[in-house]
Amino acid sequence: MAPRAPRAPRAPRAPRNPPAIPGVIRAGKRTQITLEGKLKIWKRYDARGPLTLKQLAQELGLKNVSTLSTILKNRKKIEEAAANAGSKHCKKRMRVRQGKYVVIENELVEWLRQALNRKIPVSGALMSLRAKQIAKKYDFPNFKASNGWLTRFRRRNNVLCKKLHGESADVDMTTVNTWKKDILPQKIEGYNPQDVYNADELGLFYNLLPGGSMVLRNDDDHGGKGSKARLTVLLAANADGSDKLPPLVIGKSVTPRCFRGVRTIPVPTSLRRKRG
Repeated sequence: MAPRAPRAPRAPRAPRNPPAIPGVIRAGKRTQITLEGKLKIWKRYDARGPLTLKQLAQELGLKNVSTLSTILKNRKKIEEAAANAGSKHCKKRMRVRQGKYVVIENELVEWLRQALNRKIPVSGALMSLRAKQIAKKYDFPNFKASNGWLTRFRRRNNVLCKKLHGESADVDMTTVNTWKKDILPQKIEGYNPQDVYNADELGLFYNLLPGGSMVLRNDDDHGGKGSKARLTVLLAANADGSDKLPPLVIGKSVTPRCFRGVRTIPVPTSLRRKRG
């Protein structure tokens, strides 16, 4: 009996109801739709004309009419989530998720908005502390404001860390490296590290708030002007760190108002007043 000839390989079957809009992702038997895709489904639904939901689902490449019905039902939530996420994150985010402690997150977002309106920078540690206070207020003993929770809270509520005020001045690292490599060795040649001292003057802005803060993505927060109240400080130490000289501080007065009634300061000090 002659051997049977091998069958030719079948051509791959075209997918049934292929997605008609971007943002609809087929993952096996499941269909995932990004926020951007859901917004486009709503746009197509508004201009559907005489099409029924079943016909529209087939046109959009959706397997079930129930998927389309769920998207239409949650239009307000989807639009709010898309507005908060921004155009960049709409292309990736699939779901509108809420945290376990919705009351804490809502009050924390409102507290953050009030702090930003008053031009008060808010750090991650301060937000965690405030979240613990709110949890205690509503009697949530199992709540933990961990770093993981803070990260997820920021992602859910579109909270960014942003610089509010300040000036930036880039240092030419080529010049710095050349000085350290070629010029500095010549300057200190023949000296021991403990005999080489460096002194530098700096401004201590003791009333200046942090330059960065947690902000809401769509809020236009630029912060306020930084306080200019300052002290001039001179610091000096030798190269190996074995001798650190006492700081020299130039202030406004020998006896500041905040030290009224204080006879001794619990640190070694030597005060001088400029006369004339």
